Amino acid sequence: MLTREIGSHTLFKELNRYLDSTDLSLSQVARNLGVSKGHLSEIKNGKADPALNTGLRILKLCGLEPEERKAWAHFYNRTISDEYLEVHADVDHVYALKLNEKASFRLAHDIDFLNAYTDIVNKMEEGVPLVDLRVEYGKDIERKLNTFVDLGILERTETDLGKVYKAGNVSPIVSKNASFSLIRTILEQQHINFQNGEHKGLNKFFYNDVSDEGIKELDALLMETTEKAAQIIRKHKQHRKEGGNRYIFQVMLGQTQN
Repeated sequence: MLTREIGSHTLFKELNRYLDSTDLSLSQVARNLGVSKGHLSEIKNGKADPALNTGLRILKLCGLEPEERKAWAHFYNRTISDEYLEVHADVDHVYALKLNEKASFRLAHDIDFLNAYTDIVNKMEEGVPLVDLRVEYGKDIERKLNTFVDLGILERTETDLGKVYKAGNVSPIVSKNASFSLIRTILEQQHINFQNGEHKGLNKFFYNDVSDEGIKELDALLMETTEKAAQIIRKHKQHRKEGGNRYIFQVMLGQTQN
């Protein structure tokens, strides 16, 4: 249950509230979060935005409940640029652009890889053992995941259960360019499912000429529908291991001819 309003001010306000109430120094807090004192100071003073995973660690340290942190992550992903990743401050911006496209296209062209990555992100704190991922996606998934380890997107640790993969310090967002490839890949998979009598989804579209005013109304409807869908997904989120099913909800408004 959300007990406070979540928005652009949340991380700044909660971090400063925590720092005012703790006996720890800024250096000690930064060390606990795994960031530099300088970077934390910039976040504290509103001069820098953290990477998604850093922000989530800060909010957890500040005492926010899991649902509140999830709501903030959703807000973060809605406000981040479509064209590049938000990465840790010490990663070069040009490298971030290249990383975004490389990661985006790998996820967009490989549903198993995308699903494995989603499984890991959904288990952000404890991670997912490699043995479970191999059972679900085959032996080759280890090689794919290790490419994301090399990029800092995932972390790999050795435990009593063997190798465990967790979300890393870089938060990939599928770029606008790669999103078209992702939708095509998903539709191709849905087509195969349909031919095998296993289709569990719905495809509907309307195709006709429309005025500029109509486009504005459709655009507003798209945003409203997308936000409503996000609310429903957050409200009813259930991991696959607990009986849930993974779906994609997409609303598209596209021009085919002018």
